[in-house]
Amino acid sequence: MWGKRNGNNGTYDNEDKSYKRLKATAIVLAILAVVLGVSFAIELTLGGSSSSKNVAVSKENESSIESSPKETSSQLQQVSSSEVEVDNGYNIEDLYYEVHLRANTIIIAENDEIWEEIEIDKGFLNETVPLLKGKDDYLYKELLKWDDLDFSNAVEVHNYVWEKLGGTVGKAIAINEDAVQALKERLSQ
Repeated sequence: MWGKRNGNNGTYDNEDKSYKRLKATAIVLAILAVVLGVSFAIELTLGGSSSSKNVAVSKENESSIESSPKETSSQLQQVSSSEVEVDNGYNIEDLYYEVHLRANTIIIAENDEIWEEIEIDKGFLNETVPLLKGKDDYLYKELLKWDDLDFSNAVEVHNYVWEKLGGTVGKAIAINEDAVQALKERLSQ
């Protein structure tokens, strides 16, 4: 063979070197896997890229926007061509997501594919909806109707934000009249 014979166990020194290289490579790969795993976990914890959000996420990933409706130009930043930073760090896709979850409560979807909902309440209408002004005026104007208890645009609103979020399952096909009536009664109190 190619190396000096090791008298202790009958192996060659080159085999020992190959084993050591293999062991070192395995250790480096294991460390790299741990670092990547930790990085991925941190990215998920911090929210990651909003452009990769799935419309149907688990309840654990729900977020609730509790922001002041006041806006200043210093609080707005252009993040990319499709993402606008909104007050308190929420981007426009976060707001679309919030609207989508609420619209789910008052629509009927294709194949009854509604995976997640958040109740529409006065806090949402008074605090979150104003954040849309100047960022998505169409949606802002449509949601102002909800403040007047006019939910006749629920299908259009749902499908608008659903498309903005890249929705593929659960397109709205009708208004859930029973849910709308119950919502009107609750918000009128």
